[in-house]
Amino acid sequence: MEELIEDGKTGFVLESNIDALIGAMQKIDTIDRSQVRRPVEQKFSKERMTDEYEKLYYELCQNGAQK
Repeated sequence: MEELIEDGKTGFVLESNIDALIGAMQKIDTIDRSQVRRPVEQKFSKERMTDEYEKLYYELCQNGAQK
């Protein structure tokens, strides 16, 4: 998950304990929601997802035709 979350900017990377969770919840208002949303919109835009699925289907069709 650490590769997806920028600690303190787009979320929090925590130790696995209740105190860390409580601390993060107390700081949740410091996160700028637009900074959280921006990378998600870029990675999962309709255009990008369509392009990625198209590439995948093309590869699958090519691999199937080779058998």
